[in-house]
Amino acid sequence: MSQNHPQHWFLLRGLGRDSSHWGEFPALFQKAMPRAKVHCLDLPGTGSRFNELSPWRLKQAAESARAEYLQIIEREEIPADAPKFVLGISLGGMVTLHWLALHADDFRGAVLINASLRGVSPWYQRLSPQGYLKLFQALLAADPVAREGHVLELTSQNKSWTLADIKRRVQSTSKKPTSYGNFFRQLIAAATDLPPTRKPPVPTLLLNSLGDEMVHPDCSMDIKKKWDVELKRHAWAGHDLPLDDPNWTIEAVRSWCLNNKFEFAPLQKVANQFHDE
Repeated sequence: MSQNHPQHWFLLRGLGRDSSHWGEFPALFQKAMPRAKVHCLDLPGTGSRFNELSPWRLKQAAESARAEYLQIIEREEIPADAPKFVLGISLGGMVTLHWLALHADDFRGAVLINASLRGVSPWYQRLSPQGYLKLFQALLAADPVAREGHVLELTSQNKSWTLADIKRRVQSTSKKPTSYGNFFRQLIAAATDLPPTRKPPVPTLLLNSLGDEMVHPDCSMDIKKKWDVELKRHAWAGHDLPLDDPNWTIEAVRSWCLNNKFEFAPLQKVANQFHDE
């Protein structure tokens, strides 16, 4: 790998979420990895692309995300040999797998957070009964603040959220809301699409939260068993691991990069410890 170019990381969010929902994570990631540059992509139907229709198929979502990726490469004149990586959470991780299967040369490595795959894990683990209940409570809530509160109850184990915190999150997405139609299109694509049959063609890291109440933690273990890829598990975080513990998430990625000779900066210790599986 050429060390004359910085790493470029492309981030993909999950179901009904857009790039603003990363919060402080991209800035913390870039600060912790000085030779990295972070680019947040929006899936069609979310964020900057909220006026588009979300595809019914994850392959189409992957191609659409890739089109934005290619635009960024052209706009920012990113060299062809610059090391590029992708990090996807939940639905973003599923889209990432299809992207890698279609365009194996786009990335040097991939990180999947709390993903699940049809045909690999049972449907009732891929989205828990509690997950269905909370999602429908959120969809039925007329007040956007109440809606976001239901989502955070499901996806975060951080119980210190205040009303002011939730209002700030809602304000950041109020002008680019994901429509109910696009939400359901994403949900159906995630539920019905089968994953690629082959193991990801690049080094892949799975990050998993043992406190995930939306997707059962065994789903990441099922992926590990299917493809024999590396898995690191967080002891208490919820489904939105980068939100609950961004420092742990970044440190896990940095450690993996170092082990794969992707990143050569000295690692800084953080308070949380992760467990190798």
